[in-house]
Amino acid sequence: MKSDPKTNHKKVIVLGTGASEPAGVPLISEFLQAGMQEAFAGKWEELKPLNEYWRKKYSLDLYPPPTIEDGIPYHSAPNSSSLKTDIEKVLEDTEALAEQGELDRSVPEGIKQFIFRVISSRANIGKRDAIVYDKLVQRDIVPYKGQLTIISFNYDTILEKFLLVPNDLASQFSYRLPHPFIEGFNSYEQDYTGTFDYLKLHGSLNWLRCPRCGKFFVRWAGTYLNASIRGNCCGELREMVLIPPQKGKAVYMGALRPIWELAENSLSQADEVIVIGYSFRPSDVEACNLFAKSLCSDMRKNFSLTIVDKNTQNIIKRLSELGISGQVIKQAQRVGSFKEYTEPLISSGGEIAMVNRRDGRRGLFAGIRNPT
Repeated sequence: MKSDPKTNHKKVIVLGTGASEPAGVPLISEFLQAGMQEAFAGKWEELKPLNEYWRKKYSLDLYPPPTIEDGIPYHSAPNSSSLKTDIEKVLEDTEALAEQGELDRSVPEGIKQFIFRVISSRANIGKRDAIVYDKLVQRDIVPYKGQLTIISFNYDTILEKFLLVPNDLASQFSYRLPHPFIEGFNSYEQDYTGTFDYLKLHGSLNWLRCPRCGKFFVRWAGTYLNASIRGNCCGELREMVLIPPQKGKAVYMGALRPIWELAENSLSQADEVIVIGYSFRPSDVEACNLFAKSLCSDMRKNFSLTIVDKNTQNIIKRLSELGISGQVIKQAQRVGSFKEYTEPLISSGGEIAMVNRRDGRRGLFAGIRNPT
């Protein structure tokens, strides 16, 4: 009996920061400025460790003492030119300085809290443009019969929310974290169930880790873990698992290495790779090497690559610089936006039809319940 080619087909969806933009999450290049504007308005405590780093790195006071106007303390917003630093570079620097003993460990943890606050305040799954995630689920995940892997470089849990609430797919994906403690997420399958993997290579807002024993803690994506609560393993304060692209990644790489290996294996065997909003920045050395090793061969027949980005030409150039197969690049389908990708498309192979929800619902929902 011949095997069904549909079930043997292997697809990988890669999500970068550009994929989160429709739901309101700032791009990496705009993250610090967007976050600082909100932070100053809300007087976030997370500004204090950020300011400590800024003084150490640039001899500048990002959070100066307030001026008094009409008897009222007033904080001046920082000069916008000082906020062009990449937020992941800030996290990387603070991790390195803490490792060297030049900064207290609370500083990089404070930066992570800052990132957490910005994403959790900006990400809005009820935003009109966020419907692209529901369409992605309906187009590429629900009807797919082959072997699916989702690789994400994003910290947010936007996709999880669309997997969980409108589509009830909580029990069908695994982060593949090694033996995590599960908190308030009874429907999540921590062990592989044969449906699909969701590999978050830079960590996630709903993950914590014990700094002593390395145990992971995972909570449902609708709420977030409290890092100030001590773990029930060693009694230590848990750390957020938000990993910068370069040196700071080494802090967690040992524990996450199996996940990276799964990602490499999935990319190497894929028949189809769809890259949404990931720019292959040179600073993300590990990730670029991952793609260079996995997609460098001309050997695979009928392999397809789709690039979804507003700057597809820049992505193609970066892939070429990484040594990706020229034939793969030449045949790559280019799509200018996430929205365009999830709408009906016309390609050289004909029309790609949208998969309509069977019950007619649009997937927008007012509230989030904890699926148990």
